[in-house]
Amino acid sequence: MHNLTLSFSLALMCGITAYAQDVTETVVVETPGTLIDLVANLSSPRINTLVVKGQLDANDLSYLGAPSGKLRTVKELELRDIT
Repeated sequence: MHNLTLSFSLALMCGITAYAQDVTETVVVETPGTLIDLVANLSSPRINTLVVKGQLDANDLSYLGAPSGKLRTVKELELRDIT
Protein backbone atom coordinates (compact mmCIF):
# COMPACT_ATOMS: atom_id res chain seq x y z
CA MET A 1 0.00 0.00 0.00
CA HIS A 2 2.91 2.33 0.78
CA ASN A 3 4.34 1.82 -2.73
CA LEU A 4 0.93 2.59 -4.26
CA THR A 5 0.66 5.81 -2.24
CA LEU A 6 4.20 6.82 -3.19
CA SER A 7 3.56 6.06 -6.88
CA PHE A 8 0.33 8.06 -6.83
CA SER A 9 2.05 10.99 -5.10
CA LEU A 10 4.88 11.01 -7.65
CA ALA A 11 2.43 10.79 -10.55
CA LEU A 12 0.43 13.67 -9.10
CA MET A 13 3.54 15.80 -8.61
CA CYS A 14 4.71 15.09 -12.17
CA GLY A 15 1.29 16.00 -13.50
CA ILE A 16 1.30 19.29 -11.62
CA THR A 17 4.81 20.05 -12.84
CA ALA A 18 3.87 19.31 -16.44
CA TYR A 19 0.77 21.45 -16.12
CA ALA A 20 2.76 24.36 -14.72
CA GLN A 21 5.27 24.44 -17.58
CA ASP A 22 5.48 27.52 -19.74
CA VAL A 23 3.68 26.97 -23.03
CA THR A 24 4.45 29.06 -26.10
CA GLU A 25 2.09 28.92 -29.05
CA THR A 26 2.40 30.65 -32.42
CA VAL A 27 -0.51 31.54 -34.69
CA VAL A 28 -0.24 32.85 -38.23
CA VAL A 29 -3.29 34.86 -39.23
CA GLU A 30 -3.69 34.52 -42.99
CA THR A 31 -7.25 35.86 -43.04
CA PRO A 32 -7.83 38.99 -40.96
CA GLY A 33 -10.56 38.54 -38.37
CA THR A 34 -9.83 34.87 -37.65
CA LEU A 35 -7.49 35.22 -34.65
CA ILE A 36 -10.19 34.18 -32.15
CA ASP A 37 -10.78 30.92 -34.04
CA LEU A 38 -7.07 30.19 -34.42
CA VAL A 39 -6.48 30.63 -30.69
CA ALA A 40 -9.54 28.54 -29.81
CA ASN A 41 -8.22 25.68 -31.96
CA LEU A 42 -4.80 25.55 -30.27
CA SER A 43 -4.15 22.25 -28.51
CA SER A 44 -2.75 23.79 -25.31
CA PRO A 45 -5.38 24.52 -22.66
CA ARG A 46 -3.17 27.17 -21.02
CA ILE A 47 -0.86 29.44 -22.99
CA ASN A 48 1.82 31.53 -21.29
CA THR A 49 3.34 33.11 -24.40
CA LEU A 50 1.43 33.78 -27.62
CA VAL A 51 3.26 34.77 -30.79
CA VAL A 52 0.95 36.30 -33.40
CA LYS A 53 2.06 36.73 -37.00
CA GLY A 54 0.21 37.83 -40.10
CA GLN A 55 -2.58 40.22 -40.93
CA LEU A 56 -4.87 41.49 -38.18
CA ASP A 57 -8.00 43.59 -38.42
CA ALA A 58 -10.07 45.54 -35.89
CA ASN A 59 -11.86 42.36 -34.71
CA ASP A 60 -8.54 40.69 -33.93
CA LEU A 61 -7.27 43.75 -32.06
CA SER A 62 -10.52 43.92 -30.11
CA TYR A 63 -10.09 40.26 -29.11
CA LEU A 64 -6.54 40.96 -27.92
CA GLY A 65 -7.76 43.99 -25.97
CA ALA A 66 -10.45 42.07 -24.07
CA PRO A 67 -8.98 38.60 -23.58
CA SER A 68 -11.25 35.65 -23.03
CA GLY A 69 -10.92 31.87 -23.16
CA LYS A 70 -7.36 30.65 -23.66
CA LEU A 71 -6.13 34.22 -24.03
CA ARG A 72 -6.73 34.86 -20.31
CA THR A 73 -3.67 32.83 -19.33
CA VAL A 74 -1.30 34.64 -21.71
CA LYS A 75 1.41 36.51 -19.83
CA GLU A 76 3.51 37.50 -22.85
CA LEU A 77 2.16 38.56 -26.24
CA GLU A 78 4.52 38.98 -29.16
CA LEU A 79 3.16 41.05 -32.06
CA ARG A 80 6.33 42.07 -33.84
CA ASP A 81 5.44 40.26 -37.10
CA ILE A 82 1.91 41.54 -37.67
CA THR A 83 0.70 43.76 -40.47
